Amino acid sequence: MCAGHVTRGVLATLDNESRRLAFLLPWTYQEAMSRAAGDALGAPFRRMGGAPEPQLALTDGAAPHLAQDWTLPHASVPEGLVGTAAL
Repeated sequence: MCAGHVTRGVLATLDNESRRLAFLLPWTYQEAMSRAAGDALGAPFRRMGGAPEPQLALTDGAAPHLAQDWTLPHASVPEGLVGTAAL
């Protein structure tokens, strides 16, 4: 999912806050999952996909990052921050 799943063309059409979330939400999916799977920076980020809308979700990945094996709820964080947990 890297930020590459949210294309520059799409980002260019969004207002500042939507652009920020379109980048940060997928990034937090990857971070949460890679750490939960024990991969950290060794995770196959380019093969992990996610969708921020309408529901925070993983859409694809390679084992152990298979969409059906994970739930990615929003973490409770202070206003202005973005957080995701991987369960």
